[in-house]
Amino acid sequence: MNKKQRQDLIIDIISNHVIRTQQELMEALHLRDVQVTQATLSRDISELGLVKEHGAEGEVKYGLYQEPKKTVKEIGTEKMVLQQVTDIKQVEFTLIIHTKLGSADMVAALLDEKNYPEVAGTLAGKDTLVIIAIDKAAATRLKNHILKELD
Repeated sequence: MNKKQRQDLIIDIISNHVIRTQQELMEALHLRDVQVTQATLSRDISELGLVKEHGAEGEVKYGLYQEPKKTVKEIGTEKMVLQQVTDIKQVEFTLIIHTKLGSADMVAALLDEKNYPEVAGTLAGKDTLVIIAIDKAAATRLKNHILKELD
């Protein structure tokens, strides 16, 4: 089984079953004849952007991160702020975002408000914003998401 197939199976498992821990997820994979190490499973969880959420009965379980729905006004404001971005570069697990002069703090505030699970922290100057992601894969996901938002 390749990585994509394994990750698709993980999504299927957490979508259809209450999985509270990595150990439970590993056991669910083993029941499907998929042998995986704890390190590989941790990487998969990170790359898939899985988060802990509350289930229908209040239990804490793994789920897929979903952004809350936005109003038309919120979408317009976000687009206006993101239009201040002039360049994005990735260096390992760090994103360097250049903005129009005086806009980096607004972009940082918007990204902080979104509470992306990939973000460990942000630092903003006048025209440069540094985002420290939890790992390289998370930085890549976040960069791709921001670039998509800019289109």
